[in-house]
Amino acid sequence: MYNEISVSKKLTSSNFYNYLLKNVMFMKRYHTSENPIVLDFSETQKIEPLVIPNLLCLGKLIMGESGTKMVIRIPETIEGGKLRFYMDQVGFARLADNKIFEYESSPYNGMEGKPIDPLCGSLYFSEKLTRNEIINAINGFVTPFSEQYLQNYLEYSEDDDDYINKVDHFLYEIVDNCRIHGESGAFLTIHARYSDRQIYISISDLGKGFFESWNNRVKSDSDKKTEELLLQGNSPTNEFEAILCGVYKRIHSKVYGLYNITRQTLELNGKVRIHSNNTQVVFTPKILSPLLSNSLLRHDDFLRWNKNEQLEFEGVHIEMEIPF
Repeated sequence: MYNEISVSKKLTSSNFYNYLLKNVMFMKRYHTSENPIVLDFSETQKIEPLVIPNLLCLGKLIMGESGTKMVIRIPETIEGGKLRFYMDQVGFARLADNKIFEYESSPYNGMEGKPIDPLCGSLYFSEKLTRNEIINAINGFVTPFSEQYLQNYLEYSEDDDDYINKVDHFLYEIVDNCRIHGESGAFLTIHARYSDRQIYISISDLGKGFFESWNNRVKSDSDKKTEELLLQGNSPTNEFEAILCGVYKRIHSKVYGLYNITRQTLELNGKVRIHSNNTQVVFTPKILSPLLSNSLLRHDDFLRWNKNEQLEFEGVHIEMEIPF
């Protein structure tokens, strides 16, 4: 007997968290080698690139808990061939096949599709990698594209007395944070779409999350300036407050840290979503002013519309949409 989940026609980040994730978490208690969870993509025509690392982490989580892989069903149709083509081009098939997921049929059968934009792919970063190894991997993947298309993202770094590319630097920061704070490997997907002039960056890990990481840091660090700045001297009591502490930790840096990444993305009219264990916070250009004034905890509209809780998903998952 299968535990089947029908994936939506368009698999977006919102659909992943509010439907697919909840169903998988419900069914995982029945997940055995004889009774696997099947993700049925028979009706799916499009997968947003932001979802790819989440799918990979979800498969790794289920396999780690039960020792059995989830099954992917893609029909042998024209639409199925297009879906297989995209999953191959974005790097999902390479990272998932025989490692995290199983397929009912070969993920490479009947692929159809047009060439995808030059920057499109996924990488896996082990927690054992050094910062230099991370930088080298990102340079080899992104820099040729950056040099040709992203000159307007260059900015001056006072610390390095040099010019850096914002997108490259964003990637260094979020991958290294997974390694240092989450103590976890991470899946990263990036896709630049010329049809809507957007860069999509998504990274997922199965680490400790912001709350535990923050508390561990405070125990070993007497400097509580960030806590005082954000919470008037009180330590964070939940994932939401810990996410905001993580954002504001490097507020004084002009280049480094999650605050700088979030601020610059919003200034470019982009969006940032940060999910930690059971809480998701969405940063949009509308909240740039309270972000800069450090008044998000006192901003009723932000608390009402930008905070989602009870979305259980282990680790930290960050999504960025940046216009270019």
